[in-house]
Amino acid sequence: MSDWLACGDIAPGDTLSWTEHVWGGSRTCPRVLGDRSIIALVLRDSYGADCGQHTLTLRVLASGGYEYISTGLQIRRKARTLYGANAERLLWSDETARTAALAEKHGRGDAARARRVQLREAEFMGRGGG
Repeated sequence: MSDWLACGDIAPGDTLSWTEHVWGGSRTCPRVLGDRSIIALVLRDSYGADCGQHTLTLRVLASGGYEYISTGLQIRRKARTLYGANAERLLWSDETARTAALAEKHGRGDAARARRVQLREAEFMGRGGG
């Protein structure tokens, strides 16, 4: 039996399971066409230089439902999307290794936020602020 837990924080190496809507229609009149379930492995994560959005690169292990995604395909999702979808993660055989992966990820996130603050301050000073 697999041990799935509510996903409080996502780390590279996590195996995630979630269900997402598949959207259609137009930008002005979007509509849900159906739902798709995905199980995927987190290959890596990154923080955007401009907005600092946490983005995940995942490899699909299984998928079903409307317009399912082929096994083995790499996809990208914003972490906030998966948190909002109530993603679950598979328990690691060594949770201390996961804790180390989270610490490294949080260090990169802190550095990205610090860079963003520096850029904003430099932009503010360049406009004659301060």
